This record gives sequence, C-alpha cells and structure tokens, in this order.
Amino acid sequence: MKVSLSNVEKEFIDMASNLTSNLGIGEAAGRIWATLVLIGKPLSQQELKELTNYSLSVISINLSILERWGLIRRVGKIGKRKLYKAKATLTDILQYFLREISDTKLTPLIRFLDEHIDEFNSSTRKNAQKLLGEYNKARYIIMLYIELIRKIKLFSFNELKNILDIRQHLIVD
Repeated sequence: MKVSLSNVEKEFIDMASNLTSNLGIGEAAGRIWATLVLIGKPLSQQELKELTNYSLSVISINLSILERWGLIRRVGKIGKRKLYKAKATLTDILQYFLREISDTKLTPLIRFLDEHIDEFNSSTRKNAQKLLGEYNKARYIIMLYIELIRKIKLFSFNELKNILDIRQHLIVD
C-alpha cells in the first residue's frame, strides 16, 4: 500500500509528535505513533520510513519502545514485513506519562526523603519534612488523575463537554 501525506497531515504529525515528546515519549517515537494514529491502518517499517524520513534502524528501535509501552501493536505480516498499528490514544499516553512521573521520579524521591530525613541537619530537616508531605500529596494527586482518566476516557467528547458545561453552570449560579 502506497501512502503519502499532504502538507496539512505532515503539520499535524509534527504538532502531535511535539506534544507527545513533551509527555516523555520522545520525538521519533511520537512521530511514528502520530503517523500510525493518523493513517489508521497497519503500516510496515518501510512505509513508516517513507512517511517519517527516519532510517529503518530508528523506526525499528522506536517501534520496539512503543510496543513495550503498549502504544502500538504488531497486527500481522505481509511476507516478511511486520505490520504495526496504533493501539493507544492520547489519553493512554497521558496516563502513561503521569504513571512514569509517579513511579520513576516522585516515588524514589519520596523514598529517599523518608529513609534519610533524620540525616538532614537541623536547619533543613523541617523543610525536608514539609517537602516529604508535599511530594506524598502530589503522588496521590497524580494517582487520582490516573484513575480519573481511566474511568472517564470511555466517555465521548460531547458527554465530557456536557458534564463540564453543567458543572460550570452550577458554579456560576
């Protein structure tokens, strides 16, 4: 299947990959994911190479990363060529991003503060204890957001918009 992209489609992919890159996915992985999402059909590594202008090695490495993260999946083969399709939505990526912050950044920081709080000198210990409380609170807020996204991502855009419109109407009154 020969696929080509218009300038508008290329610009959308640029913007989407910039967004996903800011969410920790990386520019190349974000561009590959955005291409798969936009095309909406299984693509081979060669087709992705032609659409993104990345080398096959960059495509292969980033497909492995995206597959490991659950954002794409292998859906079959044509001859020896493996076909890939986007599996995740932007809300899935947001969940992944928040979970990564919590698990790889915030939790180790909290653990460190908790384990070493008594080693801080008297002039910084009080602030370190405040920070420990604040970081724990932030971790629970992130966990709450992850759960909220999981539950409401099944709503349609109009359902979510109606919920927000009703809520704003109630707050104004």
